[in-house]
Amino acid sequence: MMSKIEELELQAYKNNITSDVAALLDKYRAIFTWNIPEVDIHYVEKLVLDEIAKTVEQLTSDLKHDE
Repeated sequence: MMSKIEELELQAYKNNITSDVAALLDKYRAIFTWNIPEVDIHYVEKLVLDEIAKTVEQLTSDLKHDE
């Protein structure tokens, strides 16, 4: 079975998506360290990744409603 053209196209961007999400985590990690001198960076990472996951869930839900 052939893959859909969109799935093939996604293969070209998988690394970009991963690096974009990692950059987003880096961005908010930096912001928290600027604002909170003795920040628990592991906790910050968990908070930010949890929020990213919630956002992805919401966007997925929104897309399902648009179908």
